[in-house]
Amino acid sequence: MPFRRRMFSRAVAALWACALGSAVEAAPYVTLGPSDVIALDQPRVAVEVVDPATQKSFGPEFANTFLLDTGATGVVVGANAYAELADSGYQTVAQYDEQGVAGTETMDVSKAYDFRYAGSDGIPILRSNTRLMSNPNADLGFDGIVGMPAMVGRTTTVDMTVWSGGNFDLLTTDFTNSAPPVVSHQYHVPLTLVDFPASGQQHPGDPLPTFAPLPTLPVIARNAGRYTGAQFVLDTGAQLSMISSATATKLGINPATDAVDSIEVGGIGGTISVPLVLLPSIEVVTSEGINLEWTDLEVGVLDIDPSIAGIFGMDFLTSGWFDAVFGGPDGFINKVYFDFRNAANKAGTMVLDIKASLDQVVRPGDVNNDGRVDISDINFVALHWLQSGSLGDANRDGRVNISDIQEIALEWLPGGAGAAATVPEPSGWILALAAAALLPRRRRRR
Repeated sequence: MPFRRRMFSRAVAALWACALGSAVEAAPYVTLGPSDVIALDQPRVAVEVVDPATQKSFGPEFANTFLLDTGATGVVVGANAYAELADSGYQTVAQYDEQGVAGTETMDVSKAYDFRYAGSDGIPILRSNTRLMSNPNADLGFDGIVGMPAMVGRTTTVDMTVWSGGNFDLLTTDFTNSAPPVVSHQYHVPLTLVDFPASGQQHPGDPLPTFAPLPTLPVIARNAGRYTGAQFVLDTGAQLSMISSATATKLGINPATDAVDSIEVGGIGGTISVPLVLLPSIEVVTSEGINLEWTDLEVGVLDIDPSIAGIFGMDFLTSGWFDAVFGGPDGFINKVYFDFRNAANKAGTMVLDIKASLDQVVRPGDVNNDGRVDISDINFVALHWLQSGSLGDANRDGRVNISDIQEIALEWLPGGAGAAATVPEPSGWILALAAAALLPRRRRRR
């Protein structure tokens, strides 16, 4: 997951702060389940570099399997692929200091070439006038990395159902110019594409690598009654999701004392040891107004850049499929679509086809989880009045108080807030019921 040094737009941050406000405390949610910690697989493409003047192919013939990485702004050639390309006449014309997970690494910038890549169907897609980054010593885990320049303007599909029934195969990845198909149990996550200044030029006027904006998505992280909402970078190149030190602090996590393990993370700039911490849940905000929740997480704590609050990695998208490979039930997500056809307007959508049996919406007011929002939920709040934690916490802000009664009022009756609106002044009589429920508890306290 290579990154350049970059700064998030304050306007984008302010916009999502407003959008996340209601989603953090009161949105209905679907719990998918615990994270598998590490991604089972990552999407990949086959590549070819061609001289546009002579149509000569430089290969690579063997080292041609590149990681398809939404967290990469450009195209990066690794050591083995570089050796093949250089033997065939591949040329570089400048150098660029690329920021990675473990620091900065100097990359060669190529001439402008035709760059061809293909998904699982083998149909090549041409991206002309492409300047690649390369390094004869770069160890990337794959032969190279193909970033967002290959995905803007089209829809990319990653299919996890290849693992259904205990099959262990590579993920299938395909590209289209069409919208994702509409199916049942589908959720849409709005993506904001962010451009960042190219600050790694070694000499003014040098040609720049081909870059494209990175997608970010609205995420809510929760821990021990604390929560924070932010835009995380969507990164299929990350096998492990991350939070920044600042995000950890907001959640009351100290990596120095709370780490349960550590892991070596490699990429551009080398490798670095990253502490792993426990996180109860992370939610993704969807256009349907229903959050998708992953639980029981281990995430790394890593500061790539002060503007990056966290990395939403491939481990979330493949979670649940480890069991399927060994004969268990299928994972949480069948297919994911990255729709960047509107990238020119800095917008995109991640579409998730989730497992039908998991699509059980929990309404915030249903604190006792009986499928109804009624007087029993007020009684449940009364039992946990002024306590911290999740029991009785209707609006999920970490405290049990009058705001939870108000949330129950909004969600009263099976139809939610809309149904409650048909009852004359619902909040008044519901608060009266709440007062009646709380009165015995107050007397016991005395």
